[in-house]
Amino acid sequence: MIKKVKSGVTMAVRGETTQLKQEIQHELRHKHIKVQKKIAKFCYWGSYPDPCRVIHVNPNKINSYLLESPQTDFNYRNRYEDEVAHLYDTEKAGFKQKTNIGRILEGDWDRCTKSWDNHLIYQSFIDVYCNGKDWVETEWVKAALQRIDAGYSSYGYTSKEEFLDNRIPYLEQLYDSLNENGYLRQNKVEKDYRTGGFFHEIGVNIGRNGEIIYNNRSGQNRLSFAKLLGLDQVPVIVIVRHEAWQKKRSRIANGRFRGGSSQERQRIRNHPDMADLIA
Repeated sequence: MIKKVKSGVTMAVRGETTQLKQEIQHELRHKHIKVQKKIAKFCYWGSYPDPCRVIHVNPNKINSYLLESPQTDFNYRNRYEDEVAHLYDTEKAGFKQKTNIGRILEGDWDRCTKSWDNHLIYQSFIDVYCNGKDWVETEWVKAALQRIDAGYSSYGYTSKEEFLDNRIPYLEQLYDSLNENGYLRQNKVEKDYRTGGFFHEIGVNIGRNGEIIYNNRSGQNRLSFAKLLGLDQVPVIVIVRHEAWQKKRSRIANGRFRGGSSQERQRIRNHPDMADLIA
């Protein structure tokens, strides 16, 4: 705490008021989320999910990804320079995974989504592996190379040659590995800068009706390939659950789940996020 106060005083003395304001807002938001999670844990003590629990889902059940809303805190629109913003899907957004994991959140954030069929990387993978296109013909690679032409890096590469000689072989190796070995947890694969342990698993959020929504923070390549290969299931971590969904979890945990058609009740009971409550 003392270190943070000293840092804030230093920024104020230097006149770095914008950065100081951002630091204060970040710290307040972080504290607010911590308190919010503690309250949720108390309110839903019998059904509050273990934040570190990995659930297994059919990749085809993750059929949308999150867009920006007043509640998301990782918004792609704010991350790119104006000159190249049009080369990204700046509608995309997410929740910071380490900060928000285990959070129960009301509101309409779960209604701000887009079909996975519109995902640029997924469409480009289809073009290569299903339609026989060369990588450089895909919209994703075209956008990446345009960013480099504009003087920016793309996936850490600052030249077209580096990008094509490194990024593309990596994706091809990933596809081959998934095809030959199936899907491996991140703690089971060879470590490099692209494998980051638990928080590098595919991150999702769960909407009010049990919709499994991709969080746009980790695993988009693995998820896309899992869909293409028709894998039965992939491990995911749940970052945020909608409050209405958590209430359904609570009613099931307390044996008071009623309402809706029998088919709807069965669908909810069979949801992968209910497995910890229905042994």
